[in-house]
Amino acid sequence: MNNNYIVLKNKHKGKIAIILGAGPSVYNLCKSNYFERILDHIIISVNSAFMTLTEFDLNSDKHYWISNDTLCRRWSYWKDIEKSKCSKVVRDSWWKYRETMTNTFFFSPRPTSEGVVNFKDIGLCYCSSCVSALDFAIQIGC
Repeated sequence: MNNNYIVLKNKHKGKIAIILGAGPSVYNLCKSNYFERILDHIIISVNSAFMTLTEFDLNSDKHYWISNDTLCRRWSYWKDIEKSKCSKVVRDSWWKYRETMTNTFFFSPRPTSEGVVNFKDIGLCYCSSCVSALDFAIQIGC
């Protein structure tokens, strides 16, 4: 598969990653004076958490948006993600949209056996986008 996320493996070794989930506390953080402090770190926004970042011109080399859910394309924030410079990391179920997506990396679900993760397998944990974000952060070296 072209644009496999694995090309990003260890890209940010030793760096700090901030994962922004879609909870209401993210909005409060982004409106506080503390938010400016995290902009120098790797930022991984999950699904609608991206909405809190639209006013910032984030570097595509340090800002990732991740999702397992293709239905995000129907939400109001999708147009902002499309025009963003962020790197998009999406599950292979998004592959059918690859022609219209820019700066996108695809992942396959990490195989599991009876709920046990084999960390030698290539892929990301996938039971939710937040779990995928955490696995991604680890794999890129954070």
